[in-house]
Amino acid sequence: MEEQIKAVIESDEAVKLNYQLLTSIKCVGPVLAANMIAYTHNFTRFATWRKFACYVELLLLNTNLARV
Repeated sequence: MEEQIKAVIESDEAVKLNYQLLTSIKCVGPVLAANMIAYTHNFTRFATWRKFACYVELLLLNTNLARV
């Protein structure tokens, strides 16, 4: 399965660039980067970066509330 994911990343230059940018961030490994690209459709699923940031913040808020 990992080889298939790598093949998809390598087949598209925009995906490959975003993958490289994501994995250059400290604590973002290949699994998280691939998941973010897949879920966001290479960051085209959200109209603006602000909408994506709001979504991520809601996820974090829900995660923190679940721990209480």
